[in-house]
Amino acid sequence: MTNAKKFRKRKYRKWKPATSRERYCTAKETLGWSHEKMGRVIGVTDRTPYRYSSGEVEMPPASAQLLKLLVLLYMTMSGPKFEGIVEELIPEEA
Repeated sequence: MTNAKKFRKRKYRKWKPATSRERYCTAKETLGWSHEKMGRVIGVTDRTPYRYSSGEVEMPPASAQLLKLLVLLYMTMSGPKFEGIVEELIPEEA
């Protein structure tokens, strides 16, 4: 049997895109943040990050994109620069 035939006979699992819950949990683990800090940075109420992690609520696309960007920045920037950017994202309490 040729390699091409062997390749066609293999059964591959279909790729499934990550769920909102999986994306949130992966970002939280990568960044090493608490649910509270995740909520402050993406601008949601205290309970919402727990809902994201349980899959109870889908993350809005804008929040998902923000977390994706933060993970990329975390992986490519030095610690102090990254923390400076994060501090700019957290709104000051009135």
